[in-house]
Amino acid sequence: MKNFKTLLSLTLVLCMLAVSAPASFAADETTLGGAYAVILKITDEDSTQTVLVKTDSDPVQEILLNISSGTAILDNETRGAADFSSLSEGDDVFVYYSLAMTRSLPPQSSCAAIVTNLEKGKAQAKLMTVGTITENEDGGIAFTNKAGDYVVTVPETAPVSRLGEEGSLGVSDITEGDTVFTWFLIAAMSYPAQAQTEAVVIIDSPGAAGSGGGAENPGAAESGSMFADVAENAWYAGDVAFAYDNGLMNGTSENPLLFSPSAGLTRGMVVTVLWRMAGSPGDRVPAAAGGGQFSDVAESAYYYQAVNWAASDENKIVTGIGGGLFDPGANITRQDLAVILMRYTSYAGITLVLTTDYVIFADDSQIAGYASSAIQSLNKIGVMNGVGGDKINPRGQASRAEFAAMLHRFIEVAGEMGVDVPAMDE
Repeated sequence: MKNFKTLLSLTLVLCMLAVSAPASFAADETTLGGAYAVILKITDEDSTQTVLVKTDSDPVQEILLNISSGTAILDNETRGAADFSSLSEGDDVFVYYSLAMTRSLPPQSSCAAIVTNLEKGKAQAKLMTVGTITENEDGGIAFTNKAGDYVVTVPETAPVSRLGEEGSLGVSDITEGDTVFTWFLIAAMSYPAQAQTEAVVIIDSPGAAGSGGGAENPGAAESGSMFADVAENAWYAGDVAFAYDNGLMNGTSENPLLFSPSAGLTRGMVVTVLWRMAGSPGDRVPAAAGGGQFSDVAESAYYYQAVNWAASDENKIVTGIGGGLFDPGANITRQDLAVILMRYTSYAGITLVLTTDYVIFADDSQIAGYASSAIQSLNKIGVMNGVGGDKINPRGQASRAEFAAMLHRFIEVAGEMGVDVPAMDE
């Protein structure tokens, strides 16, 4: 799924004057950009630290990186923490930064990590978020990164440490959800790529003191099992719990309590959930004259207010199918869901700006022209993932479980960017 081609990329840009740097490292690889860069200017005054860099990306660009206590600065040679004071103008570095940028010139972004002291011919630290872990017979482990494009083997003898802390750890201290640095020069030309790391440095762990991270499926064991048809170990269990606990999605049956995770998602359901996420605006957003009124949306229907809100001239989140119809009971495809979610990002005050990387999916030819940008955007920020085999399945029906997962990811990304989600304030 992560085969990149230099055609088009989607960089998430907030309509803000500044990007607030996180108090602690809270980003993972799926929400970050990375590039080799040279430091042009360093500012350290009035409790503000910034680094202006010029990247070697295509196109080359300058980025003003905001440094915070959560920025990981790593010496690639010693594999230990480096101080901000060790940086110098003219240094060649590798930077990891949030894809949330300002519209200023140069654009500003929160800096997640800076790797210094690079040397040609030697392995360079690669930032990853640990996904599924398996134990090897030789005492080591292997993990798939969260982006799904690497399987990294960690030998039992590989040095493991935590950035900025003395003492060594073992492979058993690496847990799912950890953000880590790994080192390898060679990776097998497969998908996902296979590599063996020379060492692991843990930057952040879910639930660690001061950590902004969290388990991939928080609340799975606690709330996911309340539904008879949602197993505690299901990949979507935590997402279902999140959507249910926050009043975004309801069950489909009360006795027994069911969620129907594999069931299709209707157009009426989608707009109702987004309406709830917006704080259930009600009469505060009037329906559009004509365009927001559909003959197949009865006033008694549970989605009546939501459809009128979403189709209003002010919001323009959904449109009808023509002939004055909305077709609320029709199941929605993944690509149409992406388009609607993208329109919701505009409603929420987030703007997506085209830049240079285009994700090539195995079923790329199946993506409709009108949905391509939306799918690229949501995949780029980690809201819409593939379905395996490098496919995005654009014309497949979206399931309730998939929607719960997308909602959860969207709200987490919005929170990291400081975008208010009214439903979370209630």
